[in-house]
Amino acid sequence: LDKTPFYGEGGGQVGDTGTIVTDNANLTVIDSKKLRDGRIIHACVIESGYIEKGDVCKCKVDGERRRNIERNHSATHLLQKALKIVLGDHVEQAGSFVNDERLRFDFSHFEAVTQDELAKAERIVNDEIFAALDITCTEMPIDEAKKLGAMALFGEKYGSVVRVVKMGDFSIELCGGTHLKNTAQCGLFKIISESGVASGVRRIEAVTGRGVIDYINDKNALIERTAAALKTNRLNELDIKAESVMSENKQLEKSIDEFRNKVAMLRTKNMMTGIKHLGEVNILTAQLDGVDANGLKALADSAKSQMQDGVVVLASNDDGKITFVAMAMKEAVEKGVHCGKIIKEVSAICSGRGGGKPDMAQGGGSDVLKIDDALAKVDEIVAEMIKK
Repeated sequence: LDKTPFYGEGGGQVGDTGTIVTDNANLTVIDSKKLRDGRIIHACVIESGYIEKGDVCKCKVDGERRRNIERNHSATHLLQKALKIVLGDHVEQAGSFVNDERLRFDFSHFEAVTQDELAKAERIVNDEIFAALDITCTEMPIDEAKKLGAMALFGEKYGSVVRVVKMGDFSIELCGGTHLKNTAQCGLFKIISESGVASGVRRIEAVTGRGVIDYINDKNALIERTAAALKTNRLNELDIKAESVMSENKQLEKSIDEFRNKVAMLRTKNMMTGIKHLGEVNILTAQLDGVDANGLKALADSAKSQMQDGVVVLASNDDGKITFVAMAMKEAVEKGVHCGKIIKEVSAICSGRGGGKPDMAQGGGSDVLKIDDALAKVDEIVAEMIKK
């Protein structure tokens, strides 16, 4: 087109959408982009009819979407100034993205922004929104803009004439994007996240206007779902209920641990009948299926405490996952027993691997049919160790 009301994507702001109508066609504009030579191209879907060069057309920008984009773009300017106030003058824009749903602002800063600092910046932006500052967009020579103190994007190339966007006496920046007429049109501003994107560069994402209402509604829905899961209708006491549930869980976990210890003691007593004597070293091997690594360690530790001068090697098949645990007493280690080497060999038999220290080691495997062979190998391994 020779001229257009559609804003072409640029400067971090997405392109406009809307409709184009001619005498012979109806088109939906799904995107607008700015070329390097300044021309705007319109990506369209022809809903009906046909188009020809020279057609006279009527363009209509999606006004609601444009207004939401402007809310987020104007709020980005307010945010940059607020961050300078809260964090310091070293804050510089390192990139931005603005669409009709949210804004993203990247800036230079040497550390994560604290929750208190984010709250202060958010409060400043909202205060300027409530102050209903007039927003003016004026073209002027770049030297004049610099005298006014307009902030420019570092590394950006500007012509001799620039567009200055001024928001009351609070913010003044060089910008070619679209903006509101007054900051009050932002409605509300809410920061939803802060993160690091590169060394010395932080990122803030935020929403404005209806986006804040949607954000609040989503959070309220989350609170209601959480309350339902915790079986309480007292939303104001949700934290108290959560703490109560956590306390109950801890007590249950403690009871479960006590029960597991009792079971471990009973299973250990049954295992003790299988102790073998190899010279001056006692050896205990056993397979206890359905026990996880922590449970196997507890059983091995319990068995070791009831032995004299010995080594314990236990295995477990827990839904196809093989775990080996070996523990040795000080006297056995002094005679040459090394649990790490034992586990390394028995795990290999079950197509696995493992290792550890002389007095304790752990390993795993995948071939459950070889567990008996692996445990049977322990006597031979220990005999070779104490012989040396």
